[in-house]
Order: sequence, then C-alpha cells, then structure tokens
Amino acid sequence: MQLYKLEKRLQTESLTIQGLQKDKDMLERALEELHSHPYGASESIMELEKRNRKRDYLEKELSRLRSHLAVSARRLEETATENSRLEHEMMMLRQKIQTNMARNAQRESVGSSEAKHIESEMLRVQSLLEDLQKRRLELSDQFCG
Repeated sequence: MQLYKLEKRLQTESLTIQGLQKDKDMLERALEELHSHPYGASESIMELEKRNRKRDYLEKELSRLRSHLAVSARRLEETATENSRLEHEMMMLRQKIQTNMARNAQRESVGSSEAKHIESEMLRVQSLLEDLQKRRLELSDQFCG
C-alpha cells in the first residue's frame, strides 16, 4: 500500500514539474521577446514604464517558478529515494521468502521421504503380521488336526 502511495506521489510530482517547466519556458520566451525588441525612440515614457513593469513581473514570476520547481524537484527526489528503499526492502523480503520456501521444500522432501520410509516399514510389518497369522493358523491346524 505504501509503495502504491509513493508511486502516485511520484506521478503527481512529475506532472507538477512538467507543468512548471512549461510555464518557466513560456516566461523565459516572453522575457527574451521583451529584451530582443529594442527600445524605440518613438516609445513614450508610459510605454517604457509598462514594458519595465511587464519585465519585472515576468522576472519575479520566473524566479517564483524556479523556486517552486526546485522544491518540486527535491520532493520528487525524496519520493524516488523512498520508493527505491521500499523496492529494495521488498526485494530482500522476496529473497527471504524464497529462501524459506526452498528450506521448507527441503524439509518437506526430507519429511516426505521419512514418511515414505515409515509407510514402507509399516507395510513390511503388516506383511510380516499377515505371514505370522498364516503360520499361526497352520500351526493351529496341525495341533488340532
């Protein structure tokens, strides 16, 4: 169950990072466009201030996105590390189970060979008892007959 939750968290963080990366790329392109257009002599002070406010806003937003992207990347790394740790634990448990199953199979085969040996001994004893019964009947017939 914990591994399932981690897997979901990995997917969520990956999607978050992809979205943030797209937003970051878009903001970087918008900033490049702003910087690539030369300031024209015909631009008014208001247009220049508007361009500067837009640039400041885009830079702040880009900074915020980069920070958020770093946090998400760190969460993704932590989740991936936890996921790897759990997968390693599961692998170790699977190996222990396989070892125990192999050990139990050996015991069962030893146990089943012992059971077969005991069963054959019981059949041999039963056969001997039947032979003794026949001999007793034969001896009894000889004494009575």
